[in-house]
Amino acid sequence: MKKTIVAAMVAVMLFANSGCNSCVMGVLVDLSNIPVNEALAYMEEKYGEKFEYIGSGGGLSVPGSRNILVSCESLPGSEILVTIESKGNEKVYYDNFMEHYFKEPLKNYLSNIAKNYFDEFTFSVGMGGTSIGSTYPGMELDEYLHNEHHFIRGNIKIGESDEETIREFVYELKRIGIQFWLNILPADEKYVAKYFCDSEDIEIERKK
Repeated sequence: MKKTIVAAMVAVMLFANSGCNSCVMGVLVDLSNIPVNEALAYMEEKYGEKFEYIGSGGGLSVPGSRNILVSCESLPGSEILVTIESKGNEKVYYDNFMEHYFKEPLKNYLSNIAKNYFDEFTFSVGMGGTSIGSTYPGMELDEYLHNEHHFIRGNIKIGESDEETIREFVYELKRIGIQFWLNILPADEKYVAKYFCDSEDIEIERKK
């Protein structure tokens, strides 16, 4: 009996120290059967439009959380991730609606900078690198770009260019306060450029 009690206490202590936000007195809250309508109601109240359920998924879920995908008319073709977590006795919702919302404006913004350095280029901006929950409805693009929890992740294919010009381009992004993880792709080469708010400097790796 004592061994069972000790084992249970150790298990609770280990779980509590794991940093999990989805525990109530060391017990996971099961969100697997949470009604989808609750998540849709949260999105509709937050953004003022109708959302439809697509399905489960959208990345890895930690124990005690659930990910679902939804869509809306204002962002056609976008699969918006909604994450539900349990914190204490409450359910907390996060979503990446604004990451989809800013995808095209961000692409245009970066293109206006890139045209000063490259004659030919195409951008593709990914969804990675955003701390979900760090954005809100009505957020302006400038604030989104300079959010310390967010960095731009994407690819830029360019025509013929030299390394010095590529460095000038990414240092301009740093100068205006943008964090990024970019694959820059001229011809048969590849440059991976990374910069974050806690970086000492830009990290640029050249790959063949």
